[in-house]
Amino acid sequence: MNLTYFVIFALLSIVGAAPTNDLEHDLRKAVEDALILINKDEIRIMITLAKSIVSHNIAPKKEIDQWQSYSEKISTWNVTFTRDHARLEETELPKFSKAKLDQYTNGEYSNFKSEFDALRAQRYATCKVNAMEILEAAKKSGVTHTLIDYISKLKDLTNERFVIEMCINLNIKL
Repeated sequence: MNLTYFVIFALLSIVGAAPTNDLEHDLRKAVEDALILINKDEIRIMITLAKSIVSHNIAPKKEIDQWQSYSEKISTWNVTFTRDHARLEETELPKFSKAKLDQYTNGEYSNFKSEFDALRAQRYATCKVNAMEILEAAKKSGVTHTLIDYISKLKDLTNERFVIEMCINLNIKL
């Protein structure tokens, strides 16, 4: 009889411990997937912006050439890691002022920026919903982990702040 209880306890311990790793993995994946999509969105918007500047041909020739070169450089990227965003930031972006961008694109820059901001907000919201669903599933299956309590306390934060806190807690570099 004691052996039976020992085996059951051992199995419950193993099963109870396994979801903890899955919980962290699933939460990390939800955050990383959102960041990858945001990076892809930003690269797509930057390519569209560069092409718009080139096609409108309003900017000085030197700036048009810089935007053309920038567009060609980032067009080949396939964003697969969250750190690919750093690559975008490290790529020398042609110097510009936001007021000039609207002028050089016949007002399209403001639309591109609004589109990107809306997409980013949507990605953050989706990430938060996914993370909360992962936590609820973990709670229902009886998983106990410090992440559950910690992240549950974050639910009232804005979607963007929630994702930032998740990155900090899961050691995901932004």
